[in-house]
Amino acid sequence: MVKNTLRFKLRIDFITIGSLIVLALGLFSSFLWFIIPAMVAVLLRQRGAFSKSMVAGFFIAHLIFAYKVGPVGSLEILSVGLLFTMGILLRLINYKKGTFGFLVYTPVVLTILAALALYFGEWLSGYSAGFAEWCRLQVASSSFPAISDAKNLPESFTGFYEKVMVPILEKGFLGWLSFVFGLVFFINAAFENMLKASKKISVAWKGFPFWKSSDFVLVTLVIGLGFLSLTQLKGVFSAIWVSQIGWTFLIASLFPILIQGSAIASYLIPRLGGFFVLILMILVILEPLPVLLLAGFFDLWFDLRSKIKFEPKSD
Repeated sequence: MVKNTLRFKLRIDFITIGSLIVLALGLFSSFLWFIIPAMVAVLLRQRGAFSKSMVAGFFIAHLIFAYKVGPVGSLEILSVGLLFTMGILLRLINYKKGTFGFLVYTPVVLTILAALALYFGEWLSGYSAGFAEWCRLQVASSSFPAISDAKNLPESFTGFYEKVMVPILEKGFLGWLSFVFGLVFFINAAFENMLKASKKISVAWKGFPFWKSSDFVLVTLVIGLGFLSLTQLKGVFSAIWVSQIGWTFLIASLFPILIQGSAIASYLIPRLGGFFVLILMILVILEPLPVLLLAGFFDLWFDLRSKIKFEPKSD
């Protein structure tokens, strides 16, 4: 009994120290920003004021470093605020019925509202450029090295990126940002669950293979496509705000569908034989977005899991 207690304390201490190291190294590399929410949630779950004060201290330190990277109100500042807020949300999660809906929809709505609040806050403080120009500047931010370092990619892809992807990212900035942070939040929730000692919470995640997105997601998807089709008309419908609304609704709607595709994959894997599991894993690893999105779409339309009656072969 004493040995088990000692092992538990050593495990908690190791996780706490590791979380502090990640938050510290994140000051110098945005690559580690990806797991900040999980680290914040882990620290907030520890008893005592030390861990909570360290979270507050690192939050201030990250804000200061973000301020040096860009002007106040830049995407760096917004990202820091969202990541630490998502860590607090992970700490407050009570894994009961409906939890997965919270994990999927909350970060999307929170990110869009936070970005809009940021823009209007800058506008009230004297920022004179329009929303479209503001989005263009945010897309060029150094917060996401994969985007800002696109010039290092092969020349064939760089041309496609600059001519096709950049205009879409600029027009659908809110949707794209919500998709990114929604994915970060969900993966951090799964990662933090692996670090917990509570079996009750771990068991709650076993319900994920049965999760299904709301059919309302298809409505928002159609709204996005509708606005994008209006941009082909002349007059007021050709305004930039019409395409911005369309791309935002379209991209944001894809995130719940992606998560539903992930639920389908986690449902099928224990029910398939080794050969089919290998094929499925290869497809998911090589082309995760299109494969999981297609799976999510098919399940929304045809409710695939209701047609699969055989029991899982393994957990």
